Amino acid sequence: MHNSVNQEFLYVRDLMTLGVVTCSPTASIKEIAQSLFINQNDAIVVMDNGHALGYITHNEVLQSYIQEKYEDTTASDVMIEDIPQISPDIPLKTAAKLMLDRDLNIFFIMHHSGGNEYPTAFISFRNFIRLIASSKPEDLKDLGVYAERKSPLDAFIKKRDLALRKNRLV
Repeated sequence: MHNSVNQEFLYVRDLMTLGVVTCSPTASIKEIAQSLFINQNDAIVVMDNGHALGYITHNEVLQSYIQEKYEDTTASDVMIEDIPQISPDIPLKTAAKLMLDRDLNIFFIMHHSGGNEYPTAFISFRNFIRLIASSKPEDLKDLGVYAERKSPLDAFIKKRDLALRKNRLV
């Protein structure tokens, strides 16, 4: 049906989302929930001193809510320490199979530098759903290593405006 799109995207690197939302180990569950909601992400990576410690999905946020401890709970209390990683050079069908076999909704592409390990991109079930639902390659132009990117100034302005709105200054 959409063979032109499926033929064009063969590897994780072609469909991954660049940039990963992160938080500190002391972030509250409320802050994490807000970030997941605002950024429409499936997970947030917990970082400390440039190193990834773990990740949190919607499941951990909901478990905190059910236990009625979410107001006092921090990221380090609920994070999953084993971050699911995948190479950008893995074929998409293999990545999808691994996701299903491991009962995961997301994989992270990690970078190792100076003794630190941190996420640079991710691929989630949403990326695969977009691929399947797409009609033409242009539908996916914001994904993968060749994605159109904003200039550093535009990215800064967007982050600044988001922070100002969060603090109700705008």
